[in-house]
Amino acid sequence: MTHMKLEKPVVIIEKSLSAKQRLVEALRPFCPPSDEKIKKVKDPSDALKIIKDLAVIGEGVDLVISDLFLNEDMNICGLVREMEKIPSLWNTPLVVYTNETEEAVYNNIRKDIVHLPFRMLPKSSTVDAIGEAISGLMAYKVENRHYLELETKLSAFRQTKNISLLPTALQMIDKCHKEHPAHCGPARMNLLKGKLYFEFWKLRNQDMESLVGELQKLSPSDPAFARTEKSVSNLASEIRELKNSAERYLLAAYHLEPESWECLHSFYHFYMEDGEFKKAKEYLSRLVEIFPTKTEYFFRMGKIHEFEGNFSNAIQCYLDAFHSTLEEGVGNFDENDVMEVIDASLNVGREIMNEIGLAHIEAGKLEPGSKDHAKALMLRKNNAQIRSALLTLAVKHPKNADYLNKIGITYRRAGDYPNAIDMYSNALEIDPGNPRIRVNQAVVLALCGTWDQALNEAKKAGTLNDDPEDAKAISSLMDILGKKDQKRLLKILS
Repeated sequence: MTHMKLEKPVVIIEKSLSAKQRLVEALRPFCPPSDEKIKKVKDPSDALKIIKDLAVIGEGVDLVISDLFLNEDMNICGLVREMEKIPSLWNTPLVVYTNETEEAVYNNIRKDIVHLPFRMLPKSSTVDAIGEAISGLMAYKVENRHYLELETKLSAFRQTKNISLLPTALQMIDKCHKEHPAHCGPARMNLLKGKLYFEFWKLRNQDMESLVGELQKLSPSDPAFARTEKSVSNLASEIRELKNSAERYLLAAYHLEPESWECLHSFYHFYMEDGEFKKAKEYLSRLVEIFPTKTEYFFRMGKIHEFEGNFSNAIQCYLDAFHSTLEEGVGNFDENDVMEVIDASLNVGREIMNEIGLAHIEAGKLEPGSKDHAKALMLRKNNAQIRSALLTLAVKHPKNADYLNKIGITYRRAGDYPNAIDMYSNALEIDPGNPRIRVNQAVVLALCGTWDQALNEAKKAGTLNDDPEDAKAISSLMDILGKKDQKRLLKILS
């Protein structure tokens, strides 16, 4: 067998740094087993730094070989997500070299792979089998580069937000399909066209909002009114054409590959943008069937339920999202994604507490087996998961006042006021000028019966605040605290 030579470094990630002899032997025909070419590291985070640094200087890596590393800081799924964010790494072959043989584990990794050539190899593989797998990945990389180059160029087109470039982009897609039909087949090309039209449709929708805003400011007697009204009409026609073209090409791709998660994912976004939540939910449900442990899809389903006002189903989806996140490890996810789930959960939790009339989660006060009792139990579990995720983030970022503030909210909702006060106090040490944290502190102090201290905190919040809407809420709170009105206080809590 003739092996393609690996000119760039190979990164091997293994806890023991004693990469299996068979693996090293299988790599010899591809590259010399030197420290210069084969870089062994213990931690995926260190590996990611090496890979990124090599990409920045334009060298890159030819191959990444990793064990699963199911640890809290980062595992192979976290590594994949980070590599997928960097276009220059999209065509980097990845081998997961592991004793794990479960198909579910393979699917859990695959759910985040969009651009990386990927193979899962058992450590029991022979030298020949390993060599054959690496050869296959390298050959795929060579052939697939045409598609990835096209996608990279289209991404640059979309970022310009210049719709006049659309015909040029469509011609590039057709040319790539004609010259490289194996890796630029009709399903892939229709999907690219659909996504391209979809992006420009969204951009023109934004332009329409601005134009309608301008029209509303004009009087019908103003000479500019007729011109602007005509521009709105012309833009509306253009928007309809872009939307119809996006849907047409997405449908064409879907009919060619009905099980393609990329098509389903695109359709979900398309119908969400169009406000057709029922259709969006249909495609999202299919995605959940394909990837039953993907945090992102649980979260998105929760948002649809939230838009529909079905808060109980929303919180259940957020529970599932947290379960998936905490099981894999918060460190494997982008912190902004984790905070999205946390913020959505806190908002929906407030809505449910309103529904069942609770100031904090007291399942014991509700009739066992009732719907409200079930909601309270669900909220208690969700509250604990929010706190667990936030505590993990707070350990990594001890100077982040927002994390501590939100941990305080979870303690307050649980009725644990002393811990809530401690968290708010810690948050204020970091960010003493934050009026919202002071409001939260004031509320809990009042719940503990220290009304005068609570009022002082609310007054400080008032002097620090510069938001007119918040000013009204703070003024109302000061009135409640000044009158020591427990009923009104409990009413505003949920």
